[in-house]
Amino acid sequence: MSCEIVGAGKGSDIKVLAGTSELGLIGFDAEGEVVKNITIEPKSMSSHGLRGEPWVTHICCHDLNYNGKQEVIVGTRKWLICVFDSNLDSLGDTTALHGVADIKF
Repeated sequence: MSCEIVGAGKGSDIKVLAGTSELGLIGFDAEGEVVKNITIEPKSMSSHGLRGEPWVTHICCHDLNYNGKQEVIVGTRKWLICVFDSNLDSLGDTTALHGVADIKF
């Protein structure tokens, strides 16, 4: 599992994100209450398919499109990289052969 403190900016109550061992993301508010709980449903798949365990191994937040809100970038053991907006609505995904080792900005 993975966890990230979110500086989501305007428009999101999510302050802490936790990844689960079943391709899940849980968003918590500042008081520790669950705001949103999702299961990642991949839309893209390489010719190799999705391999490995369904663990969320990396979570990183960064304002990718410079709109003042952080997007959430998620890496998994299933060779998957996903991007979500600050409310955990999917913006897309792609596969990464042999999984995700780290996400840095």
